[in-house]
Amino acid sequence: MIPSWRSGFAISSDHTRLFYETCSVGTPLLLCDGLFCSGHVWKYFIQTFHSRNQLIHWHYPGHGCSASPGPTADLSIFRFSRDLCTVMDQVGVETAVLVGHSLGVQVALETAYRFPKRVRALVLICGSPGKTVSTFHDSRVMEAMLPLLGTGTRFLPWQLSTLWKLLPMKLIAGLVKQSDEINRRLIDMDDLKPYFEGMIQTDINIATRILEQANRHDLLPVLGQIPHDTLIIAGNNDRFTPSYRSREMADKLPGAQLFISRDGTHSLPLEQPDLVNLAVARFLDDLSN
Repeated sequence: MIPSWRSGFAISSDHTRLFYETCSVGTPLLLCDGLFCSGHVWKYFIQTFHSRNQLIHWHYPGHGCSASPGPTADLSIFRFSRDLCTVMDQVGVETAVLVGHSLGVQVALETAYRFPKRVRALVLICGSPGKTVSTFHDSRVMEAMLPLLGTGTRFLPWQLSTLWKLLPMKLIAGLVKQSDEINRRLIDMDDLKPYFEGMIQTDINIATRILEQANRHDLLPVLGQIPHDTLIIAGNNDRFTPSYRSREMADKLPGAQLFISRDGTHSLPLEQPDLVNLAVARFLDDLSN
């Protein structure tokens, strides 16, 4: 049985209330989500690790239970790394193993680079070291569309937000189910419902600004300066962050191990949780030895 979570709020430097939740004891594992996400991808991870580690999960500004920042607020990856440290301070944790998925990989790496003493080790799942949009679907189409979305957030924010909330998520979920974005043979589609709900609940203006910052952010040139023990996990069929981005990270990070699932996609922690959790458990055991 998973123990009760203790939840609260940390206050960021711009006074945004940041939601966090924590449970259990042991070596802290701090979970960093992807864009639009508020924890759905950690469902099976939590079931496995709650009995051996302290788990800390938080929501980005404008996501889940965290407050929305102001219209001109900094939404850079560096800001998120500072927010992460603020959450750690509030929980009373000095160092943690940072576990990031998708956008959370950039947040974890930025924290390790900027605030290395706060990081015990890194677990990077289905992510990249930066310029995420430029390799989305291994194409520049999304990157070309991003300036149009950015213009909308600046000049038509209310209209863009209204249109976003009118999107038929059931139809989009059905299209995803029929596509190769996920491995339909391995995943339970009910596990993705919170993701689609999170998409609607998140202000598209905030999400677009975060995407713009994520695509400007690039730590690839400085990965050699991040000495922490690192486990990199990727899905060979990931179209959001292609697996070659994980190979790039493994080549540059001095303390990196790389595990690639042959059948996995961007939803790998939900598709093959046993494989992912076993790899993480072995990594954590090696850290303790």
